[in-house]
Amino acid sequence: MVHYKLTLWAAIKNSFFFSIKYFPTTLLSIIFIGLMLVVLYYMPVAFLAIFSFMAYVVFLICYSRFHKEGELAKKHQLAQE
Repeated sequence: MVHYKLTLWAAIKNSFFFSIKYFPTTLLSIIFIGLMLVVLYYMPVAFLAIFSFMAYVVFLICYSRFHKEGELAKKHQLAQE
């Protein structure tokens, strides 16, 4: 995993650009969060497990995107060598 030393504003700016670049991933995450809120509205007892489940779902969506991005970066780096 890579760590960067960024200011809060730079991290927000990078997150915004990433969300625009991968808009389908962003939209899918927003849809799942909306579904979580609907489930919580109709089944309040679901709060016991819904947050961890939704965090896992959003993690899987974002991880697959990061993994694909990493593979493309490796392929691009190998092509330049």
